[in-house]
Amino acid sequence: MIGSLALIGGLPAAARALEAPAGSAARVGANPLSELREKPHVVGPLVDRERAAEIMAREGLSGLVVSDPINLYYLTGLDVTHFMRSLTLGVTTYGVVPRDPGQPVGLVMNSFGYYYSYSNLQPPRGVAVFQFSPGRKADEKDASNTTGLVATGSAALAPGEAVILRDRHQAPLDRMEQERAERVRSQARAHGVEASIGGALSRACRELGLGRGQIGVDAVSGSPDWAAVAAAAEPAVLVGGASAIARMRLVKSAPEVALMRYAARANAAAAHRACEAVRAGATTSELRATFFSEAARRGGVGAWITVDRLSVDSHVERFRDGQAFMIDAVSTYDGYHGDYGRTVFVGEPLKPMRRHTAAIEHAWREVREQLRPGLRFSDIQRIGQQALDKGGYDTAVRITPHSVGILHTDALGIGDIVLEPGMIISVDFPVLETGIGGSAHLEDLTLITQGGCEILNDVGDPTITV
Repeated sequence: MIGSLALIGGLPAAARALEAPAGSAARVGANPLSELREKPHVVGPLVDRERAAEIMAREGLSGLVVSDPINLYYLTGLDVTHFMRSLTLGVTTYGVVPRDPGQPVGLVMNSFGYYYSYSNLQPPRGVAVFQFSPGRKADEKDASNTTGLVATGSAALAPGEAVILRDRHQAPLDRMEQERAERVRSQARAHGVEASIGGALSRACRELGLGRGQIGVDAVSGSPDWAAVAAAAEPAVLVGGASAIARMRLVKSAPEVALMRYAARANAAAAHRACEAVRAGATTSELRATFFSEAARRGGVGAWITVDRLSVDSHVERFRDGQAFMIDAVSTYDGYHGDYGRTVFVGEPLKPMRRHTAAIEHAWREVREQLRPGLRFSDIQRIGQQALDKGGYDTAVRITPHSVGILHTDALGIGDIVLEPGMIISVDFPVLETGIGGSAHLEDLTLITQGGCEILNDVGDPTITV
């Protein structure tokens, strides 16, 4: 018991999938709990390099230089959002992505940050590390990091010398100590160690073929970061790279699909667990806490859950018998988003609510049976509204398709998107009415395939009754 929120075990044993008509292009994903035990893990770039090359060629780019943490993770596989990694990196880290997919992706980072954090992972094939170290005097911490973890008493370090903690030879080095020291030395032999971040970035651009033509960057024009890249990449010309990166993210690579498949299923399962625990008298804050806990149990991180009409966590309401309320649950797994919406009935809802939830179920069924490559987002909205009209439903629904991935909405500013195989979208069906006995919503994550679509999470019932 959590306050008045009772946890009860198990997803519904007989949760049925919404049946698609025979011959339909839609395929409904299953989500037995046993599948959630196998968590996918990806080391290295998430981007599809071949697709990235096509987009860069269309936009006249010889490559990309990025420093935004999300772009770094997507394009290089380096996660600098983790608290300890952020501390040990201390200064800006750059990702250098050449247009030629045969070239490695470059990571420009301070030597101590690489040694103390990222070297614990074997650099994946296709990633080259360009280190920099400004050096230090004896009894002076490494100036290229802000952590103080290089202790007073360390030996002097020449500029451009790889940073490895000194060996006191008082005990044999364990496997981790040996491996990370060798990885730092190996990358130093291959790509050198520069005395400054500008020198390392310049070397990366030069070695990876970005020292000419146009380079797309994610820095703001005129910012210090923009100026630093411009100086390092001269004589190349810098242009904004945000649009190119957004278009790359639209179609998921195989590793991204694996992460999204798990994120979708784990997120939906966590939301179900939390909703099944609801009883009259429980609070919205207890539901949120249970969802976040269930997401964590599956290796995820709760992002948010909109409950009823509340998007502000500090506002707390109690559930009551006969209430109908919507949820919109979002959590991440390895940085990739699950997104799931349902209507929850606490006992028997008022009769009008049954009709409104039937309306959005009908519209979603019609939409997903027609989802396939070539449709536009505007077509999805049209199909959904036509389904409501033909079904005789006068329910006001805001039918909103959006691309989901490393961001909850990862294609802003692109316009009326045309569906392609490998895209993962969500179509929101919130009911925008009051005076109907509550609130209602329906949403599933959907992979666009060559012949149609696949629902990634367990569809189950369009409503959850507790």
